[in-house]
Amino acid sequence: MMNTLIPLLISFILFSPPDSTEPKSIFEAMHDHQEVLKVELETDIKQLEANIKTENYQPATITFEDAEGNEQTWEMKIRPRGRFRRRVCTFPPVKINFNKSELKARNYKKHDELKLVTHCSNEKGSRENLLREYLAYQLYEVISPVYYRTQLLQIKYIDRENRIRKKRFGILLEDEKELAARLDAELCEDCYSQPESSFKKDNLRILSLFQYMIGNSDWSLAMLRNLKLLKDEETGKFYGAPYDFDFSGLVDASYARPDQTKGISNVRQRVFLGMAESDKELEETIAHFQSKRKAIMDTIDSFQLLSKSSRWDIKKYIEAFYEQLENGTIVEKK
Repeated sequence: MMNTLIPLLISFILFSPPDSTEPKSIFEAMHDHQEVLKVELETDIKQLEANIKTENYQPATITFEDAEGNEQTWEMKIRPRGRFRRRVCTFPPVKINFNKSELKARNYKKHDELKLVTHCSNEKGSRENLLREYLAYQLYEVISPVYYRTQLLQIKYIDRENRIRKKRFGILLEDEKELAARLDAELCEDCYSQPESSFKKDNLRILSLFQYMIGNSDWSLAMLRNLKLLKDEETGKFYGAPYDFDFSGLVDASYARPDQTKGISNVRQRVFLGMAESDKELEETIAHFQSKRKAIMDTIDSFQLLSKSSRWDIKKYIEAFYEQLENGTIVEKK
């Protein structure tokens, strides 16, 4: 009997399926199982709006249904975040901070800080602005392997004081430390003005040309503006993951203003802000963008939450970029 059991035991050990209980992050619990995740966010809305220019945390509760159909409720804290948007928006972007002890107790990874891009105001155009910015993140996923994962949320805001409820869209960004871990990299918070030789050139060219494609001049490699810099643990080379595209021509937000120091008079104008590149050096990157043209247009077409007029406008704007690639007229290299 024993001689029979031993081969069976060895077979069980060798061919049993791998353990699937490896913890995931709270972001991953909210990501990838549907285009729009419905959540309820309960907090003191008036306090959040009143403290828009502070960094004061306040308690909040978030509830959502995960991919397995289980309702999850989390107590957390939130605060206003961002720079310019806090000055022009009536409702601020938000930083979400989960409790690390609770994450561990519920078998989640330690990544506890998420960014939430919100609707800015109750004006009619705010919804389209936010959806256009979400689309920009999706387009970058088509172009580059180094990107912030995002999840589009439909948020029911519940005010704890008077139970006012309102629904708005929001964009959830993964924890920056989770981004680095996913890419086997380390975050570099104070690596300003790095020399060109220290970067992964293919990443830098793709990033720069993408910003040019969407008409975004609100970023800086030297100053790490709207850009998370990462360092490859194996090669020691730097590469970047961009975020915040609301000042781009693709989004064309009502509050966006052109940076006239960069030679543009409106946000729809394009200016190349990458490191000095010759047309020859950009040829491979241009070919890469051309190979992604159909995928980019399909991504725009399939995003039905955007109005038909917005999708038409964005496609026309991107087509103008591709005409420049074909004509060799990338303008205003700075």
